[in-house]
Order: sequence, then structure tokens, then C-alpha cells
Amino acid sequence: MTKIKEFSRQNLKEVRRAIDAALKIVGDEMGFSIELGNNISFSPTSFNGKITAAITANGESPRIAAYRENLIRYSSLTDVKEEHIGATIKISKGRLGKLIGYSPKSTKYPFIVELPDGNLIKCMEGHIKRELGISKPMGGLTRVPAPTGFNKKSDGKGGLVVTPTFDAPKKPLTVNEQVILHYIHAVLVETGRKSCTMNELLTMVQRHKQFEDASAMVYAGNLKKKGYITRDNKKNIFIA
Repeated sequence: MTKIKEFSRQNLKEVRRAIDAALKIVGDEMGFSIELGNNISFSPTSFNGKITAAITANGESPRIAAYRENLIRYSSLTDVKEEHIGATIKISKGRLGKLIGYSPKSTKYPFIVELPDGNLIKCMEGHIKRELGISKPMGGLTRVPAPTGFNKKSDGKGGLVVTPTFDAPKKPLTVNEQVILHYIHAVLVETGRKSCTMNELLTMVQRHKQFEDASAMVYAGNLKKKGYITRDNKKNIFIA
């Protein structure tokens, strides 16, 4: 093995493979999966990384296990189901890979595909759905019923102002805030839960390609200030 005189982005790939190989020996002997994480910070003389361990059913790495669990968890939002895991996906230049999971933090390229050499790449939702033969969801706000209990009226400028019909001291909503409230409602309808996370809301927003994530977060913040939503200590979103 070549002696390293200073760390670089190129040789850290080799270092990571060597560390993962050594960690695998430990994990195999003790019955769990363990690996060095993707995010490594380094200088010429040192580097830092996070080691993750997990007890998995089939010996897969903690990272792949997390991607797989995310795909199952978010399947109601993406229409890509558990049975699609392992499906063959055609990548650029005729390469083939298999679908292994989902990363909700990556709103533009959320699906994870494993290539034959073991490398993982991220793919857009539209590409994955085309490969799986899943029709792309229509844009707009017709997929689920709109929240009840609100009145709409013109703002005199070609837009709408939305106000609650129930007795509550809440300020009127702008059109964009109304859309975000509708998306929150849509997530709750699809998941059957009483709350959702910000990542689930952003996944729904990205799905309809109507706002950038930063704008959606601002509008959600406005909804909280106006009393239409609340958040608990775990940052879960509830409709007030």
C-alpha cells in the first residue's frame, strides 16, 4: 500500500475504501454493519469523518439501509413503492443500475441508484418514474381536496385572499401562503397522520415545482406567525 504524505480529495477515496474494508471485518465478526460516512473534512495532515453502525436484517450498509427505509416511508408522497426496490434503472450512456432508496434531503435528485461497481448515484424523480412506468403526477392543486373552513375573495389585484370561516383571530393569507397550507394538508391526507415534517412538505413542493425550497420555508413561517399552523419541539407541523 502506498504511503500517504498528505491527504487529498483523490487519495481519501482510497483511504475510505481501506477503512470500510477493515470496519467490515469487525462488523461481520460482531453481527452488525459499520462504515465511514460520506462527509469527510480534511486538511493536508488530518481528516475527520463520522462512523455509522447499524444492525440490519441482511447485512447491508447503514447508509443503504437508511435510503431503503426512506423510500418506504415516503412512498405515499412519491408513488414509488417498496416493491420497486431493486428494479433495474437505465442511466446515461446505456449504464444500468438498481434502485435502492430515497434521500428526502436531496429535493432535486432524491432517488438513489446503485451501479454494478457499487457506486451510488442520485437521480431525478421524473427519470425514475419513467423507468418504472409510473405516470408523472399532474401539477396544480387537484390531487387532493382543498382544506375546508376557508373563504376566498378577490384582493382586487387579480389574486385571492383566503380567510378562515371559523372564529379565530387570524390574518388573511396570501395566495402563496394558501398554496403552502394546501400542500401541508395534502401531505397529511396522503400519510394519514396529524402532522408532517418540513422535509415532507418540501418533497411535496418539489413534486409540483411551484416554489424554491427557501420560498416555501418562508411561506410556512408566515403561516405559523398568522396562527394557521403550529410546530412542536420536534419541529413537526400541525394545522392549527
